[in-house]
Amino acid sequence: MIEDEKMLSVPETAALCGVTRSTINNWIKDKKLYATRSGRNYAVLAKEVLIFLKSTGREIPSELERDDLNGPLFKNFQYCWDYPKNTEHEEGCKSCVVSDKKLDVCFTARGSSELACTVECCECRYYQEIYLPRIQFIHQLDFPAAVCRRLSFWGVNSRWAAMNRIPQKEFLGMEMERVIHPNSLERVISAIRKMELGESLRMTFNIFLKSETKGKQEASISFFPLNEPPGTFLFLAKLENKTQITNKSQ
Repeated sequence: MIEDEKMLSVPETAALCGVTRSTINNWIKDKKLYATRSGRNYAVLAKEVLIFLKSTGREIPSELERDDLNGPLFKNFQYCWDYPKNTEHEEGCKSCVVSDKKLDVCFTARGSSELACTVECCECRYYQEIYLPRIQFIHQLDFPAAVCRRLSFWGVNSRWAAMNRIPQKEFLGMEMERVIHPNSLERVISAIRKMELGESLRMTFNIFLKSETKGKQEASISFFPLNEPPGTFLFLAKLENKTQITNKSQ
């Protein structure tokens, strides 16, 4: 079985998929199959081939068979400025703070005037293909749920958005202090740091969230570390009062 991280040449990829080299080159040119430059030629990760074949319903070669093939398959993480995009966008990336500062999560710079990207994050192909598949599971949860890394949100479900009365798309890259009340922020930060260090801690405790109408509202929060995306964690919330949380997106 070929390892996920093995790089394949275009001829090797063509032989593996049972197609011609020109077909592989066309897939790469049309941005259907992600590849990187290796000298004058292209190289493709075996994992990317597997993802492409599975997503297009093509036959999976025995060399790429995996025990967890029925589980989720994600594209490898890439910097946004290295992601395939049109030439006009690439020019903007050169002057963008994300590229200049080598930020690994572009949408955490949404509030910066130096951000060159003008596309809404929720409509961005890069976000939709790299980040969204990894957090889509939260939309199936009945509780308010959010995926965060350190002190920034990566995405929330509609119940979480309704709880805070903030549109879902506004949460991409939002700082946690905009949601967590100052009375509870220190406790949450301490829990996150301990979790990052692998320390065992009480995973559920009560905190206060900011509230436009009441100033603050008490909620029971549960933390769960996630393997994908790396270094992220899941927030599950339950309000301690009788407030109804609807499933309507705002």
